[in-house]
Amino acid sequence: MNKLLFLIFSLIILLAPIGLFSSAKEYNIKSKSAEFSVAKPNYQFSFPKDHFAHDNYALEWWYYTGNLKSRQANREFGYELTFFKISFKPLAKPIYIAHFALSDLKNNEFKHFSKINRDVLHMAGVEAKKNLIWNKNWSVHIKNNGKNHILKAESGDIALNLNLENSQTPLIHGVPGENINRKGNCSSCASHYYSLTNLKTEGQITINSEVYNVSGKSWMDHEFGSNQLQNNQVGWDWFSLQFNDGSALMLYQLREKNNKISSFSNGTYISREGKIKHLTQKDFFLKPKNNANWQSPKTKANYPLIWEIIVPEFDLALKIIPKMINQEVVEQVNYWEGAISVIDRLKGKKVGQGYLELTGYDGNLDKIGI
Repeated sequence: MNKLLFLIFSLIILLAPIGLFSSAKEYNIKSKSAEFSVAKPNYQFSFPKDHFAHDNYALEWWYYTGNLKSRQANREFGYELTFFKISFKPLAKPIYIAHFALSDLKNNEFKHFSKINRDVLHMAGVEAKKNLIWNKNWSVHIKNNGKNHILKAESGDIALNLNLENSQTPLIHGVPGENINRKGNCSSCASHYYSLTNLKTEGQITINSEVYNVSGKSWMDHEFGSNQLQNNQVGWDWFSLQFNDGSALMLYQLREKNNKISSFSNGTYISREGKIKHLTQKDFFLKPKNNANWQSPKTKANYPLIWEIIVPEFDLALKIIPKMINQEVVEQVNYWEGAISVIDRLKGKKVGQGYLELTGYDGNLDKIGI
């Protein structure tokens, strides 16, 4: 969802010691964003062109997550592979950040890695002519007019090599016809945001030289804009849910400093027949379960990991539980990102799976001045 703006400040903090930026306080991404285009209503998406870079916007990311099972062993995995493009000034070479994480659910092991590179010496970039997004040896190759997304990543003792097959029209989030996802009152507090919600996935996961043939489902988000969040927004809770019947649900809520939930929190439901419904904050009920938080031993962040979701219009009464507790990404700014199960609260049956992202629970968004 909004992970990129969250990460941009970690990038400033990370690169300050080597002189790229003198300090976070001296660099104001919001003032710089005035030099870029901002997301406006009635943008006309065009695929596969819009799968690639939009250099007139300051912030952009490609985000893949999935739940996979091994064919030859009783093993389950969750994965995250994300690519971020950050431009500080028009025509200047962007900064590229990438995150790669694997949840080994049987062994209760979570590993994550990151890369930061500039668009020099072919170390990272987006090249539409080659249908390629990459950061060193991590890459996404988008082929066949967007029907296939080939993911490759390797770091330490784990590797990912997956073929994601898409058979759906991209799901564009926001008010129907506007093609914009609003996140606040300011004119630039918005993005162009779409998802591929039901990607059939096959490939290999390698752990300690052992190769597992896997299959399952993945989810892809692509979002681009410039200055998206407002000063009073301190974090967000984002859900991507894939149901067993082929339907899907994206929801997020933006948390504010006064312990209120922003009225710009929203979501999108897509039925198994492909019918799309934009959801405003009034259309769904989203609440963490009391006394079900997990405190990270590393960061002391206190994450709510069990949630209740109700969407009355579609008779959804759901319970969200993590497939593994510790799926925290510990970087300059920390967040929880992990595989989840979706339970029908009334029937007590598992009806789907997905991914959950929780940010701002250690106060870092406040600390770095967002």
